[in-house]
Amino acid sequence: MEKSVVEKNKDLKDSKVNSGPLANITGKWLVKPCRKSWLHAINPNHDGNTIFSGAQIWIVAARSASNPDVVNTGLTEEERIAFEAEMFLQPGSLSPYNLKFWADKKNVIKVPKDGLTLDCDNNVKHKFWFKVLQASKRVAKGKEELAINSTADVLLSSVEQEAKYDSEKINTKTKAYVKFSSMSLQDKINYLKVFDEGRYKIDSTTKPELIDQTLGNIVEDDPTTFLAAFDNPYYKDYILLEDLLSKNIITRKGGKFFINGGVELGLSKSQVVTALRSDDFQETKIGLIAKLNAAK
Repeated sequence: MEKSVVEKNKDLKDSKVNSGPLANITGKWLVKPCRKSWLHAINPNHDGNTIFSGAQIWIVAARSASNPDVVNTGLTEEERIAFEAEMFLQPGSLSPYNLKFWADKKNVIKVPKDGLTLDCDNNVKHKFWFKVLQASKRVAKGKEELAINSTADVLLSSVEQEAKYDSEKINTKTKAYVKFSSMSLQDKINYLKVFDEGRYKIDSTTKPELIDQTLGNIVEDDPTTFLAAFDNPYYKDYILLEDLLSKNIITRKGGKFFINGGVELGLSKSQVVTALRSDDFQETKIGLIAKLNAAK
């Protein structure tokens, strides 16, 4: 059956988009607000969003810093001509010198609180938005850039990358909970002794339920950091140091650490651990462990 004129025109348009200068603009992309407020800093459970439900972040092509009469469109000349044809715009509409077009609020990219999904495989306007977003300094291009771009308002990331990131997060959290469930009560106490420079004060009077809850919160909030501690080759040495300090076998005075008896070990816990691991201190270390076992 012969195709209609409309179908033929559509096929012709699709072939242009898929073979011309716009053909390389592909994939599905997520555009999401990413600016966090001070609320997230004091409470990680708060989403930290700085916009209300129903509100939007508007992204426009910015003017050049060196020449305010030029707009940084992000388009090559070939792309400009192709987009004008595909979007039925007058020639020159997308020129970097057409300040009127780029300032028109009808041409703003409006990002809602829940974000947008761009289908650059099938939607010409989405391809256009993608190019504009890529050129904007207000947009972080991926989570790596977001980590160093504290002024970004919007995150642009591929659906594939997001899915991979989410999968890795789930796998990491699963590994963390498996490790957590395999730990004895003493393992959990030892971990909390050294986590975050001994932030949690744990002793023989601390209830097991509180220990489980405290460590469980660490696993839930930051499974990556939780697991990283076990990869630290000095992990057990720091536990030993905390035990020696708790029994005053090693003491701290005037900002320095000493073996109870006068031998100076260093100014910081890391220096003490390094000293105790050195070959010269092995006999001394054995003696310290003997004292610790006798004091238990």
